[in-house]
Amino acid sequence: MRTPWTALLAAVLVTPLAGQVKPPRRPIVVDANSAQAYFRTALLDLDRNPEAAANALYWVNRLEPTWAEALYLRRVAFLRADEYRLIKYFQRDKKARREMEGADSLLFRARMIEPFLPQQYDKALMVHYFRAAIDRNVKSRNPNVSEGELQFAINSYIQDLLTESTNDHAMAGWLAFSESRFDAALSHYAKAIGKKHQSPDLHDDRATIFYLTQRYDSAASELRHAIDV
Repeated sequence: MRTPWTALLAAVLVTPLAGQVKPPRRPIVVDANSAQAYFRTALLDLDRNPEAAANALYWVNRLEPTWAEALYLRRVAFLRADEYRLIKYFQRDKKARREMEGADSLLFRARMIEPFLPQQYDKALMVHYFRAAIDRNVKSRNPNVSEGELQFAINSYIQDLLTESTNDHAMAGWLAFSESRFDAALSHYAKAIGKKHQSPDLHDDRATIFYLTQRYDSAASELRHAIDV
């Protein structure tokens, strides 16, 4: 039986996102009452059809409104569904940011449910953004660029970005975190934070890693640092 707060949360979480005037059509799954079935469908569609993945996750939220991972993944799928919107969002376009407040709220709600939420789909989201941004940039400068040249430019840039020899330890830590390479992430985050302790978000990520690896005292210490900043 649902508690009153769960029912209220369910009503809030199933609100359609920007651009949705009504609930999306239900995907065809083996069991229409199974949140797991819709979630599996979303995972299969995430790369080939992110809009379909986001729609499937809408129905996951209807059936399991407190499933934090599904809320987080729905945000990722929604962002990936429109490359132009994704580019504007990552480039901090104010209008795009306002339009995407509903998507951002999904991550906020997921973190409210599960404060130590692994965000293992972040790397794929970031790579998708860079592929889309580089594609548009190259084609704007050279409309006749060949597909091979375009893919080489995209792959070279992303490979350079992902190389851990980079001096951007915050980025390297975030990527390692998204790949569940926790020790590497902790090391990079520590270097990014340095001695000034002015990065509450990095302390928060370190707290999540320590929690996920059952080092609870260290997690508590990182949270105190995050609060004190």
